[in-house]
Amino acid sequence: MISEAIASGKRVIVFSLEKKKKGKSKFENTLNHLKEKNFITLVDGKNLRQAIEESLDAEKPQTLPEDRFNVYKYMWRLL
Repeated sequence: MISEAIASGKRVIVFSLEKKKKGKSKFENTLNHLKEKNFITLVDGKNLRQAIEESLDAEKPQTLPEDRFNVYKYMWRLL
């Protein structure tokens, strides 16, 4: 669902819950990668309100992945 939210062009805030196991999971690695690319804001539950307020006040447009543009580009080649 996170990828669909990112593709919508809206700001996406993901908050993490308490971990049951130690170490990083594949899911956490993926979230960290999306955060590095500025596709999502990753926060813990304590900072969720602040992240929402900052997101509403932000003037900078949300970063969009280039994947869908690449899909369109290759689709036009097929026509």
